[in-house]
Amino acid sequence: MRGTTAELIVGTVKADNPANHVTSSCAPGMHEAVWILEFVLAGGAIYRWPMYVDRVRTGPEAAFSTARMVIGFPSPYVPPPQGSPGGMSLIGIVVSVFGGFTNPDTPGEHPWNALFVPYVRGSAALNSEQTAQSTSYARLPVKLSASAKRQKRGKRKP
Repeated sequence: MRGTTAELIVGTVKADNPANHVTSSCAPGMHEAVWILEFVLAGGAIYRWPMYVDRVRTGPEAAFSTARMVIGFPSPYVPPPQGSPGGMSLIGIVVSVFGGFTNPDTPGEHPWNALFVPYVRGSAALNSEQTAQSTSYARLPVKLSASAKRQKRGKRKP
């Protein structure tokens, strides 16, 4: 690593008007929903990254997915507005949205697939030849079991 430091950030997810993002360079066009990932870093700077959310109804993805979410992170190689402030780049992300999705009714392992497209080093151009895929699985139903045993501890008073 190039002498960088990692910082844990916590933020909020807010809905925005999809019409405000039609000309996005990350995911141009109209989307069903746009969620803004908003967080504050040390020093008080506020960052907002849009997440574009659409249902998948047709095409090859429809065979294995119901939704597509796209986040266009800025390039760490160029200055704002096209690039990331201070050369910041994302190492990991966890986004929790309660009530936005429902689990399938069928038991089994259900995949969440992600594609990652890096930038060409030193630019704001995407390097699609270096695209990588990652898959995680949600096992359903979640099984939980617990057992209890009553134990007598000390003297009991009537």
